[in-house]
Amino acid sequence: MGIGLIEKHTEFLQLIKLHSDISKMEIILKREKQIDNVILSSIINRLKAMNLLGESTSRSLLNHIPLEIFFIEWNMTDNHDLLKLIKIIRMSLEKIILSFGIKKAQRKLSLRQETEAYFYFPFERLGVGYLLIRGQNKVLITAPHAKEPLSDDNIRTIAEKVAIKSKSWALISTISRIYIDYNRLGSRLSPFRRIIEKLALSERKIRMIIDLHGRNQTFEEYDVEIGAMCGFSAKPKALNLLQEVFNRHKIKAGFEEKGYIGGDITQYNGIPPFVNVIQLELSDRIRKRNSKRIISAISEFIAALKF
Repeated sequence: MGIGLIEKHTEFLQLIKLHSDISKMEIILKREKQIDNVILSSIINRLKAMNLLGESTSRSLLNHIPLEIFFIEWNMTDNHDLLKLIKIIRMSLEKIILSFGIKKAQRKLSLRQETEAYFYFPFERLGVGYLLIRGQNKVLITAPHAKEPLSDDNIRTIAEKVAIKSKSWALISTISRIYIDYNRLGSRLSPFRRIIEKLALSERKIRMIIDLHGRNQTFEEYDVEIGAMCGFSAKPKALNLLQEVFNRHKIKAGFEEKGYIGGDITQYNGIPPFVNVIQLELSDRIRKRNSKRIISAISEFIAALKF
């Protein structure tokens, strides 16, 4: 076994142990209404040990733990606040652990892998970069690839019509992805992505995010590809409801076919039950020839959601 593999194996084991300690703390806090200092000490020591493993371990933690939790004024004497914070951290660790398996499977099966992308333009040169439509419910429609060139055709129109029909929030990109791709890790500090986090975690106005995208393949088996990070970014009840609605509207939907598990918005912002995220990859034919059907279906799904 090479040095790199040994380091990865050690990092993985430390993450499992850290997850175990945090899970124990969550259970004890829920049951006894207080923090266990022995477990807290163990967590601190594990974090110190992980810090010695190198940059990749710290990057994994930063990549999956929501930035917004560091800006929220948590009441550390309130058990409800503490439990929510611990649960968010515990679920973030689960996503890190899952990502090890996803990357391994993608390499082995030659599945589509999400790429990291960065941009080199100051925010002030990019302008505002988004259109925000305020809603009356707890659902946010996002369209990060709505601006030409390299836009998802008709996706802006669909996002706006769903938002109006369902009285939902909508966040639509007004900058082409050739400058900044809002569905990649490198865009998390952009105004577009910070709005998502603030609405969902700080302001608690959003409980469901529907991230709209388009696929440009000519011959497609499905009208829609549903992505939910292998079920980690949304509750099963919501995913089952979405499938039922699509079936009623005679929309053929596939779940994470060919590695479509969701992009960075899905993988980073999904923390159910606090925030559910579902990515929908809409085929050419459903966007261009049957847009009314998909608009009605998504709107019906939103109306049926209960939080």
